[in-house]
Amino acid sequence: MKIITAVAGLALTLGTVAAFAGPMLPPPPRPPMCITNIIRTNLPPMGEIRTNMPPMVAHTNAGPLAMFDTDQDGTVTPAEFEAAGNAQAQKELAAFLARFDTDKDGTVTAAEALALHEAKAEQWFTNMLTHLDRNKDGAITTNDFPRLRRGMTPPIPLEFDTDGDGAVSSAELIAAAEAKAQELQTQLLAEFDTDADGVITSAEALAVFETRAAERIADILAKFDTNKDGSVTSEEIVGVVAVKPRVRPIGRK
Repeated sequence: MKIITAVAGLALTLGTVAAFAGPMLPPPPRPPMCITNIIRTNLPPMGEIRTNMPPMVAHTNAGPLAMFDTDQDGTVTPAEFEAAGNAQAQKELAAFLARFDTDKDGTVTAAEALALHEAKAEQWFTNMLTHLDRNKDGAITTNDFPRLRRGMTPPIPLEFDTDGDGAVSSAELIAAAEAKAQELQTQLLAEFDTDADGVITSAEALAVFETRAAERIADILAKFDTNKDGSVTSEEIVGVVAVKPRVRPIGRK
């Protein structure tokens, strides 16, 4: 796996790691909470991959749903909602394929998806060592934080310390990265590969994005379609926006 290669370069060729790691966190060390915040801010997210498409609500002089009201008559009809939802789903599909479909054949294979997840996990692994392995020995131990003040806890990610020795070795980080890559792979296939054949077709992905768009529109209708006719008028929007909860003054019953 690519991660193993990365370990060899990081753990055995110390000069190479130092050259690409960039500047280390400056001394003196900060309190544990501050150090943790810096680390978490700079590490790439390892959670579920999303397409980060823009929200489906825009605020203009015609109201918060103006982007749906294509004929600008002050009413968003079911047909306009449907058209907007379809357009949003197509945008998300295009972003999805641009990210995962490396051979541009309109499908995403398990191998294509896993390659991206492994690359993401490898980057996470590299960044962990860059930020925490200060002495560049390929592990994260108390030796990486010799200047901590008395009573301060070194920011060692003990959730990856599987053998409980108080340190995180390269092997433990590799195992964590590989597990996360597999977790991301499982989540992606579970959501998009509806026939479980190991290939995500454009049709399967589009169906997922259409469902997401429909759910967003349903939320909008639940909030603004006060007469439940499937359309949203300017009057309904104004009525919802104008309603504000009354705040009881302090001390008054």
